[in-house]
Amino acid sequence: MRVAALLTLVAGAAGAQHASFPRVSEPARSSIGFMLGAPTGLTFKRWLGGANAFDLNAGFALAPGVRFSADYLFGIAQLPSDSPAVGFDLYAGVGPLVGVFRGSCGIGRGERCDTGDIYAGGRVPFGIEAVFRRTPLAVGFEIAPGIVGSKDGPAGILDVALTARLLL
Repeated sequence: MRVAALLTLVAGAAGAQHASFPRVSEPARSSIGFMLGAPTGLTFKRWLGGANAFDLNAGFALAPGVRFSADYLFGIAQLPSDSPAVGFDLYAGVGPLVGVFRGSCGIGRGERCDTGDIYAGGRVPFGIEAVFRRTPLAVGFEIAPGIVGSKDGPAGILDVALTARLLL
């Protein structure tokens, strides 16, 4: 239910973009950093100039499975800020992912763990990112529902991560 509430909030903000929030407008530049959560690993983001960007992620998921993802991100709105030193960008995106099941998956060690099986699918990230104007840093929160398939059939996923990137 909390996920549905967050998605409703993001969708509402997207609809309100045209009413009161300005468009995201970031210069063309890159950033590199870490993501902490599910998955945990490295992240690279490239703003294309204006509202949109893409990111590439490599991380450990399904403890300690490995996963790679790439997302095209659409800037929805820039949220109001009392400080000119930071901008808050709201975004949504879509992209593919590929991974491998390795190691224990925790409680009950699910049937798919320790198999080395490859899985692939897609995800739809929603997030907010604070881009600091006077410091080369951006931090954010992202939630990304998705679906993956393996030899055992389809399964849903839910990525939730905090990000910190150094602006290059």
